[in-house]
Amino acid sequence: RKSRGIKDEEQVFHCIAWTHEDMLRYFLLCPEVVTFDVTSHTNCSGFHHLSFSCRTSIDKQVLFCRIWIPDQRRVSFRYVFREALPKILPNYVLFRVRFLMCDGDPQQNIEIRLALQYLFPNAIVALCAYHLINMGW
Repeated sequence: RKSRGIKDEEQVFHCIAWTHEDMLRYFLLCPEVVTFDVTSHTNCSGFHHLSFSCRTSIDKQVLFCRIWIPDQRRVSFRYVFREALPKILPNYVLFRVRFLMCDGDPQQNIEIRLALQYLFPNAIVALCAYHLINMGW
């Protein structure tokens, strides 16, 4: 609340996270490689769309989790990794993740590296080459 300047009596929107049984099934079968990215300015609500995907054994990229976040501040990513994901994705599968690929945004990066300790303890993080070269992260 302090970082956003929100009073105690005001409501806070942290995120809306969801998955679907069919999409989640792919993640349960193939959780080893996970990519995630945020897209902005793609909707009229002004929210940012954080998506998580995995790659299946037949080389198909499948989106398995979607999250609306209010902004791309570190506190929003912290809430996603500490609160939202553990509630909708099974722990035993998160422990099977070996490789996380993200775009390199510093706000994301700090929180994903902290999440490695408790959410993805068997994974390493790599940054997307496209974003590193074209965005300078």
